[in-house]
Amino acid sequence: MACFSNFGAPLLLPPAQRENVDTILEHLCDPGVQVYGRLGGNFTGFLPTEQLKANAECMQKRMQGNTEPQTEDLKFDEEVVKKITAKLEKMQEEEPVILSHDKSVKHEQTAESLEELREADAKAARKAAQKERLAWRLKAGAAMRCKGYAASIFASVAKHQESLQRLGEAAIKGLRKAGTPLTPAQEEELRSNLKLHDWSKLYMPASFAGSIYDPDLEMTLADFQDDTDPALQAFFACVVIHNLLEGSTLTGHHLNSLGLLGSSEASLAILTCLLNGPTSLVRIIEGILDGFQACVSERIISVKSADNSKDEKPIAENKWLKHHFQNLAPGTKHGLSEEIFVARMRLVLGETDLLSFAECRDAASYGDGADSQLLTTEMLMEKSVFFRTLVESV
Repeated sequence: MACFSNFGAPLLLPPAQRENVDTILEHLCDPGVQVYGRLGGNFTGFLPTEQLKANAECMQKRMQGNTEPQTEDLKFDEEVVKKITAKLEKMQEEEPVILSHDKSVKHEQTAESLEELREADAKAARKAAQKERLAWRLKAGAAMRCKGYAASIFASVAKHQESLQRLGEAAIKGLRKAGTPLTPAQEEELRSNLKLHDWSKLYMPASFAGSIYDPDLEMTLADFQDDTDPALQAFFACVVIHNLLEGSTLTGHHLNSLGLLGSSEASLAILTCLLNGPTSLVRIIEGILDGFQACVSERIISVKSADNSKDEKPIAENKWLKHHFQNLAPGTKHGLSEEIFVARMRLVLGETDLLSFAECRDAASYGDGADSQLLTTEMLMEKSVFFRTLVESV
């Protein structure tokens, strides 16, 4: 069944998956639904049901081909307009840069001074162009600005998908090297899934663009330094819905989304939609790659030489491992099931006989007692052909 992105481009979801998604959206419109909110890595109380309904209805319309700005789009746009207006006012208050062609100012003609004047000219030109762009955006109107938000989301998703598809090929290669190759059918399934990865973001309200950096505002559209920013709160409400829509055990990759739900009848109905079947090896790999790509894009994977000198700082633990053991540990509110956690660790650590979280912790660590810590990236690369192939592909 075809559904449509913000640009009207067709996107195909398998019928059963589309039906599951439609059911989740319907339950998100229920006045009794209970879904926990997020601000950064911290989880908050239940999101307002009115906000969940508005976001779900916006997505339903988008998926039916309606690309007109919806109420939630316009609310987000109002917050961006406030930021644009404030930025313009601040720039107007700044002292103007003296240009080299200003005849009222005498300049000492030295090589150093001429270079400074050229730099001043370039800076002044950039500032003038920045002001013009900001002023144009105010005059352009909400509909035009909303198209810009949609374009930004589309570009961000496309970039992420392209990166994952490259990692997917590396994963296929790494599993072959490790002697645990996927079947041809599994390889094609992985490629197909990665092409549709994060599909739900294309239907989100404009507030999902909140994390995108705006060079004219010189900040992200949502202020991540201000928890009271309505645009930031709206962004994370969208993140939660995205996690649910792509959190199915059968067809999703956000497999720790179960903790987002309360115990109301509507929430339990969503839970049933999420627990809709066994998680395949291919979906396990997709989850691994998604987390790995996040580490790479945020530049938090590093390789450090082993040095056990007590005078030195502790060797950096691998960030992928650290994230899993700190934030996704089974039994915690937002952790993975032990089955999924162990399945990921078997692949990443290259140890197919792991059976429990405790065994995974031992296999992913070195040192004894209080000195025990997770493997560094360098150690993990040496231990796992699969992981080394991923690292070498970026």
